[in-house]
Parts: sequence; C-alpha cells; structure tokens
Amino acid sequence: MSSQKPQNSFNLSEGMDAEKAQKQADKQISGMMTLGQMFQLITIDNNTASLQLRYTPGKVVFNGQEMSEEEFMSRAGRFVH
Repeated sequence: MSSQKPQNSFNLSEGMDAEKAQKQADKQISGMMTLGQMFQLITIDNNTASLQLRYTPGKVVFNGQEMSEEEFMSRAGRFVH
C-alpha cells in the first residue's frame, strides 16, 4: 500500500500551491473522519476509515451493531437528503 497522499487537484486548479492545497485537504479529511466517528458511521483503524454493512430482509448489521431496517434507515436518513 502506498503512503503517498493524493493531490487535492480541485484546490490546485484554484491556484493554491501544492503544500497549501495538501494541508487544506488533510484538514477536510480529518473533519470528515471526526464527524463519521461521532455519528458512528465509520470506524477508524490505523488511520483508515471504513464501514461494514450487511443486509438481510428485516435485519441490518452496521459496523457490528445489529438493528432493524427501520432503525438503520432512521439513522442513515439524517445524512441523506
């Protein structure tokens, strides 16, 4: 696995230098990871964000937590517009 960080081409195309664009991208990713953890949408292990979802009719297992479809949709619905 490569440890090279991806370039934030959006900010680079706006005229930011590479170092400033990378710092902004790192800050944005960190914020997304913090929110994802706070709302229990992702797990972080070794600086890698992930989620696990298993669905069977009537039951959802999300990041190891078993719940009904309704509970999952209620939880996920807060983030989908």
